[in-house]
Amino acid sequence: MRVFLAYRHGGRYFYTWIAVTIFAFNIELLAITVPDLNISWHAQGVLRFFGMRVPLYALFGFHQMFIYTSYVLVSSRLLFMVNFRMRLPWWAEGPGVGLSAMMLQLPFRILGTKMLWWTWHDTDPTIKERLGLHQPIGKCREMESIHTPAGSVLHREKYLCATKYDEAYFDFHCVPNGIPKQQDDGSGVLLPLEFYPICGTDFKNRAEYITVIW
Repeated sequence: MRVFLAYRHGGRYFYTWIAVTIFAFNIELLAITVPDLNISWHAQGVLRFFGMRVPLYALFGFHQMFIYTSYVLVSSRLLFMVNFRMRLPWWAEGPGVGLSAMMLQLPFRILGTKMLWWTWHDTDPTIKERLGLHQPIGKCREMESIHTPAGSVLHREKYLCATKYDEAYFDFHCVPNGIPKQQDDGSGVLLPLEFYPICGTDFKNRAEYITVIW
């Protein structure tokens, strides 16, 4: 729907939609090709790209929904948006778009994490938070180093320790045989397990549910 509106009004709106789409491809590719940014795994979907890691809606869906919509809300000159314009000076429009996109994304990110639309790296120090690809289950307490844009080096566990992990958004209570088992490579060494089922958990914080979701 966003692309049809952008095409209809043309000019900078259509070019902005194209730019947001290019950004979506770049950010999703970086997230799976740069080890330090590999911190999330999408749930399984019908159409998936880049090694089954990126669903269609991640490339042509929520980036356009949040970023393009924020741009229109902040800087639109369209007649049907006249009552909703923020009327910011030109130098404040960029920060306004960023803040608006963040506000629109916040409920989506919280709900998506709880509903297992994606999962996060369990011990990544930069974030601290479905049947399909996940953080691999492997040897507990095996660490790896990651580099931040500021040049510092942080440490996190390389694999998800299935018997002791931080996340309370999922567990293995609905899996018939309990925690999925790693496969033996034939020499007695257990291989990391990337494809396995997980189970969602109940909303225990009702205040958070009512405030954020509704």
